[in-house]
Amino acid sequence: SMYQPEDGAVGGLSIAEQLQCAPFAKILDSRPKYGMFVVHTTTCNIYSRLWTLHELDEAMHAKLEIRGVFDICRWTPESWPREAQRSELGLVGRLEDKHMLEQLIFSRGGFERLDKLIANLRGDMLAQMQSLLDSLGCTATRDPIAWEKRTISRTQDDWVYRCMSNRREMKFSSTSESVTW
Repeated sequence: SMYQPEDGAVGGLSIAEQLQCAPFAKILDSRPKYGMFVVHTTTCNIYSRLWTLHELDEAMHAKLEIRGVFDICRWTPESWPREAQRSELGLVGRLEDKHMLEQLIFSRGGFERLDKLIANLRGDMLAQMQSLLDSLGCTATRDPIAWEKRTISRTQDDWVYRCMSNRREMKFSSTSESVTW
């Protein structure tokens, strides 16, 4: 996130000056150990934002692993977008950014390759969700009450615990790893 009030703060950089520093590219050049995670929400199609598309483009250019993540308490298999993404329609808050971002994306192969990546990310996440739901036996047809609790539950862990409470034979293991930024 960048400082964006354009208030002329002493020693502060304008948005244009910050962009000239290519902050996102510099982060990706550091080769983050876990790649890039794209957080999906049910309230906004994040790919409707040209800046998000630029970030995807930068990650592809840096050859980072890109993974989509989502909140299982908010998404259902039916809520996934079925229409093809048309990233060339991406919007920006500042019109002067639009041309710059489009030029960068076109210089690396254009929007079509981003649309393919987005379709793959969405498909992988939907498959992961369906696999998890099938493994837990908590689909709407198998267990409507557990499915309903999924939408009410505040955390994914609570929902998974409720779904698995009758599956005592399952074994769990846990690992933890420290991440330094």
